[in-house]
Amino acid sequence: MAKLPIPPWVKYARWAYKAGDWLGEFLHDISELLLVEVTVEMFTDSLIAEDAMECTVYFTIDELPLEENVYFTSIQLDSIAQDVGEAFEPWGAGGQLRVTSRILTRDSEPPEAGAAIGRWEAHAGVVAASLCPREVALCLSYFGGRNLPGMRGRIFLPVAYTGTWAGVRPTSTLAGAALELADRLAAVGSGGTDWSVYSRTQGLAFSITDSWVDDEWDTQRSRGLRSTTRVSATHDEA
Repeated sequence: MAKLPIPPWVKYARWAYKAGDWLGEFLHDISELLLVEVTVEMFTDSLIAEDAMECTVYFTIDELPLEENVYFTSIQLDSIAQDVGEAFEPWGAGGQLRVTSRILTRDSEPPEAGAAIGRWEAHAGVVAASLCPREVALCLSYFGGRNLPGMRGRIFLPVAYTGTWAGVRPTSTLAGAALELADRLAAVGSGGTDWSVYSRTQGLAFSITDSWVDDEWDTQRSRGLRSTTRVSATHDEA
């Protein structure tokens, strides 16, 4: 007999049971705070926007009363973008780095047209050369409170941006650099700003408590350069 699909509410009930009573310490209802999405673009081998290698991280901000959230300005978003950019900068070898930040949720509503956007940039115009395939990545994994679906996330750090060669396995030095980056992300902003995992399906965010990297590479095929030439041939039947 074929198994019937498990209803979503049953899956959520199981998840909530596993989460336990401690959940409130790490959980944020995004209707009661600001959720900021920060996109980091790292440039290697090319300054074409389509060739940038991207990582996206999220932060919750709850230090402002709800009635004042609307006044969150581009100046404050610039500050977050700079903090995140300075967190990522030591990961690289001096290539162009561009960071943008925007309010993803404001009182559970989509961002308004023309909403404030924060920006920060370093090493403008500098093209760093990669020493390994651009698709090679080191996965930085993390979770908020407990390692459960909806409470964990990851970013794929581009190894090519470091200017180092990717051996058979990641070195302890590179793994340590990734965890140092995580420490810097956890320190972004003031006391009311938390590096977080954002669950779109649950409408919740979780402050990140743990992070790790494995001694194996990951692959991001989308980070390869766009082709510029093609070599072709025709073949006659023997």
